Amino acid sequence: MSAESDFQRMILDFMNDDPCTATYQQFKQGAYDVATSKYTTVKTETPCKCILLDLTRNSNGLSSVYGTNIIMGDKDCYIYPPNKADPLAPPLVIDTTSDRVVIAGITYKIEVVKSADPTGANALLYQMMLRR
Repeated sequence: MSAESDFQRMILDFMNDDPCTATYQQFKQGAYDVATSKYTTVKTETPCKCILLDLTRNSNGLSSVYGTNIIMGDKDCYIYPPNKADPLAPPLVIDTTSDRVVIAGITYKIEVVKSADPTGANALLYQMMLRR
């Protein structure tokens, strides 16, 4: 058994404990529309399992995660890549400038993302700082 398989088993236990369902939304530039002289936007939605936690600030109000200041309402989100649960699902290519995560009807912007990736080949878990 490798350290990667042990880590993956730990993540699966973590995700099976009390996950919620999220929808990962990706927005890409589509075809050029001659009638409007604009490019269309193509939205792709991918269901995923996640764990959502509150981020808390220090009592003096000064706190940060990954070098980004925390403001009230920010969330810590762990997303299990859909291609790990279903090998036929495409891997997520995260774009923090345009992608969104929808959880319980609330749409969050991705402020910061880190991936747990022991081999450097594919992420086993994404940790994101989300903001409304």
